[in-house]
Amino acid sequence: MKLYKAKEIKKWDQFTIDHDDITSLELMERAANIVTKAILSSYHFKSAIVLCGPGNNGGDGYVIARLLSDRGISSGIYAPVSPKSIDCKTNAEKLPSNVAIISDLDQIGKYELVIDALFGVGFTGDSRAPFDTLISHLNSLDNKVVSIDVPSGLNPDLIRQTNPIILNANQTFTFEQSKKAFYFRENEAYTGKVREISIGLLQEFEGEEWAHLITTNSFELNQKSDFTHKGEKGKLLVIGGHKKMAGASVLATKAAFRTGSGYVLNLCSEFTQNQVIHNCPEAIVLDDFPEVFSAISIGMGLGTEEGAEADLIKALESKKPLIIDADAINIISGNIDLLDKIPSETILTPHRTELKRLLRVSDDINDEDLLEAQINFSIKHQVYVVQKGKYSKATTPEGELFINPTGNKGMAVAGSGDVLSGIIGSLLAQGNSPFNAVLAGVYAHGLAADLYAAKHGVNGMLPSDYLEKIPEALRQIIS
Repeated sequence: MKLYKAKEIKKWDQFTIDHDDITSLELMERAANIVTKAILSSYHFKSAIVLCGPGNNGGDGYVIARLLSDRGISSGIYAPVSPKSIDCKTNAEKLPSNVAIISDLDQIGKYELVIDALFGVGFTGDSRAPFDTLISHLNSLDNKVVSIDVPSGLNPDLIRQTNPIILNANQTFTFEQSKKAFYFRENEAYTGKVREISIGLLQEFEGEEWAHLITTNSFELNQKSDFTHKGEKGKLLVIGGHKKMAGASVLATKAAFRTGSGYVLNLCSEFTQNQVIHNCPEAIVLDDFPEVFSAISIGMGLGTEEGAEADLIKALESKKPLIIDADAINIISGNIDLLDKIPSETILTPHRTELKRLLRVSDDINDEDLLEAQINFSIKHQVYVVQKGKYSKATTPEGELFINPTGNKGMAVAGSGDVLSGIIGSLLAQGNSPFNAVLAGVYAHGLAADLYAAKHGVNGMLPSDYLEKIPEALRQIIS
């Protein structure tokens, strides 16, 4: 699914108006109705004040105030400046007399809920008077604050904000799709929890995207015949689990089997061999590099001691589909000569700290510069890179960016990356292309965790818990 910047979203609005037999005023009414219902379903309140700007976001605000008043909510309006857009003016004139017009800043805090409709997706630059004073005052209040489409003062196209005065919302109800800024941790303090609200923009619109959101339509997995035997489901070679990191190999192995591998081979320490067999009797353990296998997952608990680099070099020279994780990435980061040995279309799955070491960038690099460096690395070395985390970001050899919407904060625990490596490795071993294995792998990984969390919650969730949900996640994806 294409993700759009602000300019394209405005074109999307206009495309809908032009092709859906609807006026801009009617679209505004529809959007405000939908978001008002969403607010009412999310919050219980008897009074609300809507802060309205001079443009179409403000127009949404005037409609919301009217709709809340119609539902018996004590409603007020605070508008620092007069309406400027035609639709905003029209809806300001439609306000019923029982909606209070507030001019005193100190009165805002008397309302239970504050609804921010000052600026929308078109905002750029800095918050100037009188909005700077208003936003600063709002940030000093203890009231719940929700923003319509975009928190006021935030540039939706920027990862790193330059405006010093931005509203800190508790929640943002954004129209149709999350904006670029919302996908990066640096802006979480401004958006709060984000809820996407479809307002019926026509899906036939084709604009210029800045990235793709991974959906089940983004990839295609190989389907097996009912007559398939285990030899046709691939042999994944897992290399890792040295010394005190046996659990990494166990998790990757179990995840690979749950993803559908026919065989999972383990090249690991003697101690880890015993743990793998005990925890996953379906696995095969090895002392030496095998001659026959379909794909490799390397790095999970591999260590960086003597022998680890030799195993990595063998993997790099194997000419088999390859996913590199954890310690294998760290070994490459410490030996720049190994970069040239990485085969094209290899998959690397670093978390943020590992990625910074791999790219040789400073520890204090911001999200925007780190993502740009990741894209350039993928292009230069013709590899796939998955920056793991909330909204995992996968970059391709062509320089495309794919963002994963699945997953939750319960996954922030040791072992989650090992499960991902097992999933992606299994998909490679089953004959899927690296492109499809990456996108399907990160999506299924997060979905499995979401399925577990839906029943048990996120607190205390372990990778060994949610990997059991991988088959269910794949069933949903395939169906």
